[in-house]
Amino acid sequence: MAGLNDAMNSKGSLLAALVGRAPLALYTRFLGRLAAIELPPPLRPLLLGRFAARLGIDLEQAELPLDEYASVGEFFARRLRPGARPVDPAVTSIVSPVDGTVTACGTVRGSRLLQAKGLDYGVAELLGDAGLAARFEGGVYLTIYLHPRDYHRIHVPAAGALRSLRRIAGELLPVQHWVVDRVPGLFVRNERVVFELEAALGSLALVCVGAAGVGSITTAVAEGPASPTVFDPPLALAKGQELAAFRLGSTVILLAEAGALRLLSARGDVLRMGQVVAQGARPPGPLPAAERRERP
Repeated sequence: MAGLNDAMNSKGSLLAALVGRAPLALYTRFLGRLAAIELPPPLRPLLLGRFAARLGIDLEQAELPLDEYASVGEFFARRLRPGARPVDPAVTSIVSPVDGTVTACGTVRGSRLLQAKGLDYGVAELLGDAGLAARFEGGVYLTIYLHPRDYHRIHVPAAGALRSLRRIAGELLPVQHWVVDRVPGLFVRNERVVFELEAALGSLALVCVGAAGVGSITTAVAEGPASPTVFDPPLALAKGQELAAFRLGSTVILLAEAGALRLLSARGDVLRMGQVVAQGARPPGPLPAAERRERP
């Protein structure tokens, strides 16, 4: 058994090394163009239906019939029918911002987060802001992987305000477990979008990590011409409100300040957007003052 494990680890390390040398940006652009090709309307139900069956996508939850999705890309970023994801309304709870599987969670120690066994990375590197990162020392975090079959829109985990949005350039390495388990600092190497949020339970950060095949992370709020976009006054957000969208599978990391939350989710949990993943560890304060604006 030890020999088999050594062989598997060696194979995985070799694959991870090869991934680091692959032309993934080119692959992502190619995939994006392929996914944007408009499908002939009569063939959409057949082609998209087979595509969904292969990945295990539940078509009953899609907002639209298949013939109304012009391309594979549109179908991947599909919205769900009303009521498909009930959102827990309690001000004392934090809900999952996405559908996905918990791959890591716990306490921020020494300004580091666990990526996989034997691998960690810095909060300041992840957020691209040392001052913001300091607010999460001793807090909790939750890392959620989105499989290609999952719903690919990201939502607000708690009512409150959006203070800033930061786009960070980087690579487009895959985020499947065999890469995450072996490539140091993967999440801080990849492209990402960082949302700085303020809720009744304290400060939150929501990080959308890009990956191979995920060349664009679109946001549902207006961004400034340069990063970061600082919202002054902060932008009011409702719990469960749509915040961003991925193409294909990727990863979301949620952080909360020290003493704010008690995690209820564990590694391996399969989540749906809107379900409770943490409860307040202290009484909630007032919601931060914020301005409500129309979605762009």
